[in-house]
Amino acid sequence: MTKATDRAAVLLSFLKDLAEAHPLPQYELCARVHMPQSHWSEVLNGSMPRLDTLLRITEALGYDLILQKRAIDLSKNQACE
Repeated sequence: MTKATDRAAVLLSFLKDLAEAHPLPQYELCARVHMPQSHWSEVLNGSMPRLDTLLRITEALGYDLILQKRAIDLSKNQACE
């Protein structure tokens, strides 16, 4: 797996945990996000949603999706872990 794939898996796992801990029923979440329950099931099984869908899901669960700049190791010309 690549680092990006690993991060995507962590994001999907976190999203699944948020949804399971939220009192909003699955059908209501899908209605708020304007997505079929079958698509939500695919997300829960590891399919990465489009960015606009991801933003709507996090918003419906009461969260914001935030990008944060990582430190750069200039000696290696790549992002630090």
